[in-house]
Amino acid sequence: KQKTAYEIYQCDWSSDVCSSDLLSATKFTLAATKSGGSDSKSFSLTINDAHHVITYPLSSVIATLGTTLTDLQASNTGGVISSCSAQPALPAGITLSSVCTIGGTPSLISDPAIYTITASSSGGSASSTIAITVIDRAPQLSISPSTQSFIKNTAISSWTSTNSGGDATLCSVSPALPSGLSISLASGNCLISGTPTAVALTSAYTVTGSNTGGASSKILTITVNDEAPTLAFSPASALFTKNSAINTISPALGGGAPTSCSALPALPQGLGLNGYSCAISGTPTVTAT
Repeated sequence: KQKTAYEIYQCDWSSDVCSSDLLSATKFTLAATKSGGSDSKSFSLTINDAHHVITYPLSSVIATLGTTLTDLQASNTGGVISSCSAQPALPAGITLSSVCTIGGTPSLISDPAIYTITASSSGGSASSTIAITVIDRAPQLSISPSTQSFIKNTAISSWTSTNSGGDATLCSVSPALPSGLSISLASGNCLISGTPTAVALTSAYTVTGSNTGGASSKILTITVNDEAPTLAFSPASALFTKNSAINTISPALGGGAPTSCSALPALPQGLGLNGYSCAISGTPTVTAT
């Protein structure tokens, strides 16, 4: 029985050369030879790249607004990646290279989300998922002055922090501020305002501004003093008789409660002044005008 031999050659059709050394060629000639003669046919052969699988060293990434990411390179066990895409689009400022490296500098805060990264080549496509969150920079609060004294029933000038970090989205204070004062959020800062309605001893208060990136705290010292007392005598003048006891004269008091009372010049001899109510009483022993 006669044997049949087959040979495969790679051919460069521009030079009409067929050889097994033309490794980059994609057109081939199949030749069949036997004692009675030979015949050949040409055909095209495409060899695609090996199918690949991509993975990332992390399953989730927490990036900080305005801070450059350390490049996150995909591990590829297959052929050469020719293009890469993300679905949905990555957060603003975060980039995806043609070989699926994740990098860049995030420019907007982004809630946690799952992103599907798809690598493609002539051998097909493969996907991997990764969770990405973009948080704000932590606030960096400063409050000056750090100590304030206020007057009961007198509105305070707004006491506002400065912030060199990310905008605060929440402000809190511990312990609670003196009655009538409150803390609020103001353009990324913490603001203390109001009108104190009660006397408060000197105390320390911790003010905290926070956001998705963290928190910053400062200690403030606050004192609320009583308002100045007011008093009025009616009538505003009196006539007494020497050596005759007078009816006690008590002023109408307003404002804060007196802690002491005094008279200038001194009252006529024999008359006294109550140290807390400022009432005048006694028996005058000398004449006075």
